[in-house]
Amino acid sequence: MANWHPCEEIQLCRSWVRFTTCTITGNRQSSNKLWEKIHGDFKANWEGNPDDCRSQQGLQSHWRNLKATLKVWHESLQKAAHNRRSGENLMDEYVQAQANYADKSKEKEFDKQACWEEVKQHRSFMDPPRTPPRPTFDSEETDFPTNLDEEEVLETPPSPSARPPGIKASKEAIRKGKKKQEKDDRVAIAIERLARSTAATVELIRKRDEDSRYHAARVLALEEEKEHTKIMSKDTTTLSPGSKLWWKKRKDAIKAKAGEDVSSSVEDTQWFD
Repeated sequence: MANWHPCEEIQLCRSWVRFTTCTITGNRQSSNKLWEKIHGDFKANWEGNPDDCRSQQGLQSHWRNLKATLKVWHESLQKAAHNRRSGENLMDEYVQAQANYADKSKEKEFDKQACWEEVKQHRSFMDPPRTPPRPTFDSEETDFPTNLDEEEVLETPPSPSARPPGIKASKEAIRKGKKKQEKDDRVAIAIERLARSTAATVELIRKRDEDSRYHAARVLALEEEKEHTKIMSKDTTTLSPGSKLWWKKRKDAIKAKAGEDVSSSVEDTQWFD
């Protein structure tokens, strides 16, 4: 059992994600204990001959290579997204990510899309959080908005017999008042710009994530169809009874799923009629 079937790699990813995101044990479990749990979950979901199930050491060894491959793909996706030019769509970005992957890994293309879908929400593979842009101000006096919560120091009020301010002092007070008002207006404008920019950024990220999920679903569906064709055309005449049983289960599952899809399609057509 040297070669790994895609279904085995997918289950390995699922088991690894399940026990590395546990909120109870977390990082307090040893590596050996962690892989005992992963192997137990992998074995519980194994549908083939029990004697052909991978060992704990086999899972741990293969995961090191698989994780490295997924890390390279993640970096390739990040680089493609960062270098995406105006006018390019998600398919262009996906093609660029494949080119980045081939250049870095020296392999022809990334073919572990189903595995990536299982691990991409794990903290080890998530993109760093995006930060909103800092506001810019037109004032040459300061690069930061004034703290509007600061209390001004009030001068001691003049006594009734105090001398009223002269013309020069009155003009200076008016000039300072206008200057402070202009500064406050600039701060208000900058805050409004920041709010608009943040809202636009959030909407752009939401739209991009929707497009990404749609494209990933299309790619996954094409790969699943290709994998189903490969399974259905598998010649099992020379295989052992255990292997024949495993391949028969896979074929029966595909037939059952195809029957459900056809039934659902017929019901939708009758509803529209």
